[in-house]
Amino acid sequence: MDLRSAGLSEQPFPTHGAPLAVVDYRSQQEALEVLHETIAHPVGACLLQGPDLSGKSLLVRRFIQSLDPDVAVAAINGKGLNATKMLLAVLHGFGFDIDLNSSNELLGFVRVFALQQAASNSPPVLIIERTQDLHPSALRALSELAGFRVRGGSALKIVLVGDQPLAPIVNAPSMESIGGRILHDFHLRPMTRDETRAYLHEKLHAAGADYPAYVFPEPICDTLHDASGGWPGVLDRVALLALARTDTLPVPSE
Repeated sequence: MDLRSAGLSEQPFPTHGAPLAVVDYRSQQEALEVLHETIAHPVGACLLQGPDLSGKSLLVRRFIQSLDPDVAVAAINGKGLNATKMLLAVLHGFGFDIDLNSSNELLGFVRVFALQQAASNSPPVLIIERTQDLHPSALRALSELAGFRVRGGSALKIVLVGDQPLAPIVNAPSMESIGGRILHDFHLRPMTRDETRAYLHEKLHAAGADYPAYVFPEPICDTLHDASGGWPGVLDRVALLALARTDTLPVPSE
């Protein structure tokens, strides 16, 4: 279907780039609260988990945008990183461009920076997505980072994000320095049917539809919810496909 025939000026369900509208639902609101509680705690660290396309990356971006601009944040993708590559990515995220190839030197550099920031009451925040894909050497380096302390608190706040449960990783004996700091082990939940309808209609409205419920009436919203399991990234894709495959409005549920 031509988007204009549905009253749309833009693609309501883009699969790349920033979404036209950010639609809150309960589980994501709770996750944001957990993230803020974590960095407000003296030894804050938490786990954030959800399947692929569950909205974790968007949630991380929203969290970062909500922080005070003075807070240093490094958000990295841990897939396949060994200790050296992870530490270089961390330093790059904090704004440093250095040429070191020793993990011990890199750890020392991060330590000095974290301690300086924490001493000024602004501990930096490290967010690692795809934590489950870190190389064992990177996990050892992460354990070292988690042990940096200042004035009874942690010098580095840590958020570990993954597509699968992370507790078995951080609860290993070699990860005691971070396992003992975990305040929250949060697992995202999918949207309910009501939340799915609100999500679809808000995105249609943001893309120009004056009557979103006419484009996607309740039966098609429920069908798309069932097809996606209520996960936002999957929902965007099946909603896009539903629009592309139909020649009539409202979009049929079969």
